[in-house]
Amino acid sequence: MVEYTVLKSNRLKERIDFVRYYAKWVNSVQNRVWSMQQAKLINSFMENSKNFKFSAEDYLKMKSIKNKIKF
Repeated sequence: MVEYTVLKSNRLKERIDFVRYYAKWVNSVQNRVWSMQQAKLINSFMENSKNFKFSAEDYLKMKSIKNKIKF
């Protein structure tokens, strides 16, 4: 259980570090540059979503089941 807690803590730190890094980058470049990057990212998410056969209801059901599982 301790290992899981350490891994979870490390993942959280990595996420926070990335958000800080990205926020710094967004503030350092022109709006046109970062908005183009955001558009590419969002478009790739939308394109990739076609590969998943989940309906919105199925996805939400899966998420609610996952949230009920205790680790």
